[in-house]
Amino acid sequence: MKNEKFGSFICQLRKEKSMSQQELADLIPIGREAISKWERGKTIPDYDSMIKLSEIFNLSINELLLGEKKNDTNIKYIETLSLNLYNDNKIKNRKIKFLSIFLIMVIFLLLVYYFVVNYNSIMIYDLHFNNENINITNGMVIKTNDKIYFNLGKITSINEIENLNLYYKDKNNNDVFIISTNNLNIYFADSLGYEEFFDFKNIDYIINNLYLDITYKNGFDSIKISNNKIYTNNTFFIKKVNNIG
Repeated sequence: MKNEKFGSFICQLRKEKSMSQQELADLIPIGREAISKWERGKTIPDYDSMIKLSEIFNLSINELLLGEKKNDTNIKYIETLSLNLYNDNKIKNRKIKFLSIFLIMVIFLLLVYYFVVNYNSIMIYDLHFNNENINITNGMVIKTNDKIYFNLGKITSINEIENLNLYYKDKNNNDVFIISTNNLNIYFADSLGYEEFFDFKNIDYIINNLYLDITYKNGFDSIKISNNKIYTNNTFFIKKVNNIG
């Protein structure tokens, strides 16, 4: 049903009976504003109002729906109008159902993609080792999807340090160089794709096999760096900490 055609037809029928909008509204009964909206094609009547209009204008509901009086050219169409409207609504409902399922699938796939990409994507490790000659505090590694931030922390020693050599041992027990420096504050950031220091796919293995060679003015130490994974975003819900201390 075309709202504009229906509205024009109601307006025509009302005027043929020399009725005002208010008079027609009183017969239904309904507010005059509703009649105005019908005639302007803004809204359509509900089922009860449609039956009243059919009685007032002595026309079938199918004639009202079509917006035409029955004649020789449209009689067959008017008689099957309800079936046509039913089929149209059935097709429309199928389209709406298909679109709804499609949107649900898209949303589901986006959620799955987000989960796969972001689940366990942030990891934080603390770094430490015990040695009678040297100590580190506040060592930390932060790994995200596209960045790794490495900070060996504050290094203190009873001996004067001349050089630090950071490396890890690969699966064949070969030393893989990372950085050599005489700066006691080893800090750097690495980026996915650039990967100057770390292979992102093997970050867990690398962190678990880190070594530090320390050259003193009068000696040498080789230390395996220990770590604890203190955070990873592998939970569905954020955990609230109620008490600190």
